[in-house]
Amino acid sequence: MRLCKLFVVNVTILLWAFCCFAKPEIHFDFESDTEGWDVPDWAMEQEDHVGKILEVSDEKALKGDKSLKLICAFPGSEWTAGVVEYVMDMDLSGYKSISADIFLPKEAKGGLYKARIILVAGPWWIIEQRYPVPLKTGQWTEVTAKLDVTPEEELMFWKRKTIEASLPANINNVRKIVIRIEYDANPSHAGPPYEGAVYIDNIAIK
Repeated sequence: MRLCKLFVVNVTILLWAFCCFAKPEIHFDFESDTEGWDVPDWAMEQEDHVGKILEVSDEKALKGDKSLKLICAFPGSEWTAGVVEYVMDMDLSGYKSISADIFLPKEAKGGLYKARIILVAGPWWIIEQRYPVPLKTGQWTEVTAKLDVTPEEELMFWKRKTIEASLPANINNVRKIVIRIEYDANPSHAGPPYEGAVYIDNIAIK
């Protein structure tokens, strides 16, 4: 009986510690404003970055009533992208993943659209999700990147230029989160142009 009571007490303490020290989910739903997300100035100055206008819209939403609406002008004949970013110093250690839901309208044809998550961390290291997620025309697609990677498995999920730029070494000093929507075309593998909206909703770090 005493051992049983001791076991119950220990489990209770562990659950209390987990509840007290587990990091709260970070969530963006864009019900009132862009919540700090924006098209960066550097993207405005690059010809291959074709997302220029960002606003909150009630035209599409996965959860709630609104989402981010990024207006892009993809030419279809070369690689181009639209990006949005969130600039804030963050300690993301202890989190398992970051995800975003992206809606590609049915007018965006060709099957060449992809999206990936990019982190800027440490002394401005750029760490890219290794494999972009194909976007499905006319529906929402969830793009998820794994955060709780070990140094040994990191390169399965992320691209970085040097060992110093590894995600595990810099996860406690993330400076930016970037979502990049790509039109993966080139002159020999082109698709139809598309000028219009791409919607982003339900960004979550958990």
